[in-house]
Amino acid sequence: MLEQIKLLVRLQQMDTERLALESEAAEGPVRIANLEQGLVGLTGQIAAAAGELGQLRRQRKEIEETVEANQTKMKRSQSRLPMIKNNREYRAVLKEIDDLKRMNYDLEDEVIEVMERLEALEAEQAERHRRLGEIKVELEENKQVILDRVDECRTLLREMAGERQEVRAAVDVETMARYDQIAYARGGLALAPIKGGTCQACFMNLTPQQYQILQHMERLMTCPSCHRLIYWGEHEAFAPPDEPGAESAQAGEGAP
Repeated sequence: MLEQIKLLVRLQQMDTERLALESEAAEGPVRIANLEQGLVGLTGQIAAAAGELGQLRRQRKEIEETVEANQTKMKRSQSRLPMIKNNREYRAVLKEIDDLKRMNYDLEDEVIEVMERLEALEAEQAERHRRLGEIKVELEENKQVILDRVDECRTLLREMAGERQEVRAAVDVETMARYDQIAYARGGLALAPIKGGTCQACFMNLTPQQYQILQHMERLMTCPSCHRLIYWGEHEAFAPPDEPGAESAQAGEGAP
């Protein structure tokens, strides 16, 4: 049974890595799409701001042309004053001049507001163009990094596929079926170690009797809480390579 458990441990390690690689490979195009969407959004803002800038410039030009036309009218009316003999007509011309002056005062205030708005928008637009250039560079750099990582993930998955199939073939059919069923139900994590009497997947404790039976490693057990397959993770066969237990376990495996 120990050999079967060791195979399952190796399979679970590969499946955990496989799922992570598959997820990363799938997320790559999504990350690129998000970057490109951000670029499109900023480009849209620039286009909208350009339209507003154009409208404000036309508005400023129209106001300035109106002011200039009013000034021309005022000069023409002022030139008529010395030649007017009728008081009523004289007052009418004076009123026309005053009306034109007041109109120009209002228009000059309006053009100042338009110019201030223009100045602010032009500064914002310049900043958008600067950011657009940065994002384009960042997108190209990140896009290639992401695509390279996606290719790397796919290469690792191909390299892993052969060994994974060999391990699966070495596990008995019934155990493999249980493993696959639990993995499907538990998000890919079908096997968990028990350390210090605690399941390392759900962190629930075994009873002392269950823990004692588990340590014999004579049969494959399931966690009473999360129902995953479990094994004694502190057995020397599963010690990290740099621990003394691992060396003795490896020496035992090589002994006749």
